[in-house]
Amino acid sequence: MKYLSLEIEDLVEIYNYAPQVLLKNATKVSLTEDSLKKLSHNLVTLTAAKNGNYWLIEAQENNYWLFPKENIKIDAFKLETVKYLFQCHDYNSTSSNLITLIKPAKVSLMSNKIEWKLEELGEIKFVNSIPLGDSKLQIEAANQEIIQLQLQLEELIKERNKFQNDLKIVNENFDCRIQSEIQKQNQLIKLMGTYLHSNFHELKTQLTEIKQVLNVENRIMAPTSQTQNTNSHKDENEEVYHGLPHIHWLKEYNRNPASFEQYATQVIITKESIHNRRLGSNQSIFLENTRKGFFWVITDDDTIPTGKLLVPSANLKINEYKLETVQFLFELTGNISDNISDIYIKFTITKPAIVTSVEQGKYQLIETGVINFE
Repeated sequence: MKYLSLEIEDLVEIYNYAPQVLLKNATKVSLTEDSLKKLSHNLVTLTAAKNGNYWLIEAQENNYWLFPKENIKIDAFKLETVKYLFQCHDYNSTSSNLITLIKPAKVSLMSNKIEWKLEELGEIKFVNSIPLGDSKLQIEAANQEIIQLQLQLEELIKERNKFQNDLKIVNENFDCRIQSEIQKQNQLIKLMGTYLHSNFHELKTQLTEIKQVLNVENRIMAPTSQTQNTNSHKDENEEVYHGLPHIHWLKEYNRNPASFEQYATQVIITKESIHNRRLGSNQSIFLENTRKGFFWVITDDDTIPTGKLLVPSANLKINEYKLETVQFLFELTGNISDNISDIYIKFTITKPAIVTSVEQGKYQLIETGVINFE
């Protein structure tokens, strides 16, 4: 079995929209005879089967995930068997149902190397089937989309190969144009560092004053004369955003976050922190380095006195499944829909979160940021 180097979130998204893409990397499996006879949650095992109702996919080496096969038909009788592998939501016995995968089941290879043992239940949601005419149209549209995805994949492979060849040529023939571009980038970084360093004490003083104001429970309205005096200094403070003064790059980040990738370290919340928060614990949240993180730590050490800045990565798409993780790090404002099931939410960063380095490749959340949904 050839494993796929993909995150589990990506596998779920591909399965729900174009499951045929995963078929060539899947092993068809079904419950073993012993499991079917006993039907117990204590030990559920699966084995390879030509007409199996489930797909086994190795996402990373020795990391196995179980999916229902494409277009699986689940009646009331078969539902009882499915429940030993997946948590089932919204099943309706009066009509045909389609499924949406929320989370695949986790399995592990047993010592006999021919069977897999269930480690963790998956989760599926049933949705009402669409009329036959619409279904045919959607199937046709889905097939066209699959063809387009395959073409795009081929183009990406070609671009990757071309990029690798170009990179090899660049390394062998390093010309003046590339050097000039690097000098411009270095100059920009140097200018940003010089500016931030020169304003270090001013930023620290302003941040302290703003925090003191925010901690006052009863705010006193200033007299008219003081209000006019405050307005006269509006231009000096017009870029103070929720306690972080004058962050010039924030507007540029919201416009084009991908341009900041070269200055960022990719991180994710540790599994332990997520588990503690789900249990209601108020322990500190920690993040760790990863190759494909949902968040970026901006590596300018002089940005703020107390730590580093944390923002969402450019490829983060917030839906109902990722919203929980985002809420651990950012306060949510703006128009948040009650039903955001499969819709990616547009957002801007009003204030970055603040983290501090606690050890090599690990950070602790110091202050939450603010995300505004559009």
